[in-house]
Amino acid sequence: MSNKTSWIKNKAYDWQFYLPPARPSISELAIIEKYILDKISRKPKKAIKMAILGCTVEYRSLAHKYGLNVTLIDASKAHYKILSKQHMAYKGKEKLVAQDWRQMKISEKFDFILADNVLNMLNNQQRALALKNISGLLNKEGLFLPRTFVSLKNMPKNWKEILKIVRSKYPSVDFYVSTAAFVYPAYKNKLTEFTDVSRLLEDLRELKNKNSITKKEFDYWNGRMTFDKIGIAVPPLKNLNKQLNQSFKIKEVLEGNDVYSRYLKVHVLRARLK
Repeated sequence: MSNKTSWIKNKAYDWQFYLPPARPSISELAIIEKYILDKISRKPKKAIKMAILGCTVEYRSLAHKYGLNVTLIDASKAHYKILSKQHMAYKGKEKLVAQDWRQMKISEKFDFILADNVLNMLNNQQRALALKNISGLLNKEGLFLPRTFVSLKNMPKNWKEILKIVRSKYPSVDFYVSTAAFVYPAYKNKLTEFTDVSRLLEDLRELKNKNSITKKEFDYWNGRMTFDKIGIAVPPLKNLNKQLNQSFKIKEVLEGNDVYSRYLKVHVLRARLK
């Protein structure tokens, strides 16, 4: 088994232990559900085609709740098989298209394309290629709704600053839930925008040694980073919007009502006419 295949499988198995904001929250799912219901009011359910980039179980469950025509697009069949065994409130018929988002060649057109943290998995150049391909998969009235970590001005720069904020503002919120949206941008490499996991864990370990965080808080972050060697890319919102505008018209930029929601945007996008 190659290192890449092993990483994909381990990451997929570990996914069941992740919490929001790594996974979509109830309030974020409600944003997407609103658009689905609007489409259902104007078009028969069975005629509505939805593509999901990746295998996000929450998105699949939401689509099956309304009996939509579902296509999953993911380069890893192993990833799909593992995640398909994890909990979904609603299940239904699906089609898997095993293709790379940057090189997709699919003739089918979709009413909705959903993407959870997909744009955070790509560098700037790769993201541009994927976005161009995605825009070509939408029908005339189709919408692309990516959910994406973003960075804003004046965000905390390290664990020490982050801890000060969450201990005072969110003392009763799960430690990962309250810190993740701050941590990933705080520890990104300025050139690549991807998380510097080694530096992140080094600072986290220092907090543990000083008893500033509990063993449970340390173990959860450390456990997730075991299978997340490069973290995620977190573009500044201004830069992301500029890049999205090259292939799409931005209809809305929305967010949920979670403690981290300011830094997790749900874009509502319509492809630019060719």
